[in-house]
Amino acid sequence: MNPPLLAAALLTLAAAAQTATDFSLNPSVPQRFPLAGRHWPHNPGDASVCLWPGDALAAVSLTIDDNNAPDHPWWLQQAAARDLRLTWFVITGRVGTGANWGTWDAFKKLAAAGHEIASHTVTHFRAPGGASPDVAWEYEESKKQIAENLGAPPTAIAYPGSPAYKLNDPALAAKYYLAARGFTGRLNPANALNYFAVAASNTATLRDPSDPSSEIRQILEKTDGPGARFWRGWLVLYSHDVRKPGHRQKITALLDFIETRRGDLSLRPFSETALYARNRDASALSTAGQNTPGQIVLRLTRATDAAAFPAVPLTVKVRLPDGWETVAARQAAAPVPARLVRRDNLPFALVEITPGAGDVTLTP
Repeated sequence: MNPPLLAAALLTLAAAAQTATDFSLNPSVPQRFPLAGRHWPHNPGDASVCLWPGDALAAVSLTIDDNNAPDHPWWLQQAAARDLRLTWFVITGRVGTGANWGTWDAFKKLAAAGHEIASHTVTHFRAPGGASPDVAWEYEESKKQIAENLGAPPTAIAYPGSPAYKLNDPALAAKYYLAARGFTGRLNPANALNYFAVAASNTATLRDPSDPSSEIRQILEKTDGPGARFWRGWLVLYSHDVRKPGHRQKITALLDFIETRRGDLSLRPFSETALYARNRDASALSTAGQNTPGQIVLRLTRATDAAAFPAVPLTVKVRLPDGWETVAARQAAAPVPARLVRRDNLPFALVEITPGAGDVTLTP
């Protein structure tokens, strides 16, 4: 998806509270849908929503905590060389207070380069004088400070860790944010995401990608055993000081491996990945009564309780009639991205469709 278009969609996120019955927040749902490999619809006109953008097999988001200004040059170098966009979780009250905490101008430059700037609260739950932190204020005020200094409100928060991690409140975070990243767990199953308790792995303790049990290979390779539920899942990584001995080597080994599997991975910032998945979980796809050798019409709708977050395009895979050599798509009369791909010499289209934004017509 075009980053400016997604940024515009993110800005429409309402700050209104979501209820405890919101499908995306309900941890009692063990599995929203069965996991399977990439789906290739059988009959011309058949279609399905792809699990991840671009029909990726799995998803990875790279995040940096605690401002860590001395690490910015290294991360920017890696991002530019590998065409990556990252998420910085910022402790807003510390910006401008020392070399480690960065400046708002520096974070503006990161945002201008396409990276996400998100909240890590105001004080990291370290209130002056050792007072008990006001969690609601930490969540809300950090959002306001980022909006005032960068011109756009953040849509995600990373919970502060120990010793005050237990003070975090997912229901409260849902009043202000699209999703929240925690520290518990290591990987996220694609069909059982809790968007306000997203698990994350520390880059300092990553297993080497050559290890079959490594985090990256668990989401890419189907196996039996306890880790099987993470196949096709979402790996969220968090980093602190990459200047410590051996830390950069661990990250570089992972990034090198990712390059070898680039076509299988969706590599997007944290909020973009969460927003895609939330729309995917809330959408239903159907044909709109027209399926002929010369035209296919699709309808992608959203559940009523999806109104709490903005709609963004989802990748839809469509089996095209034999003989189609090209494909064009329009949604509500406006062109949308579509490309033709082949499998076993049969034509398919990958089309970017915004749920609830009107019928989509495909023509050769």
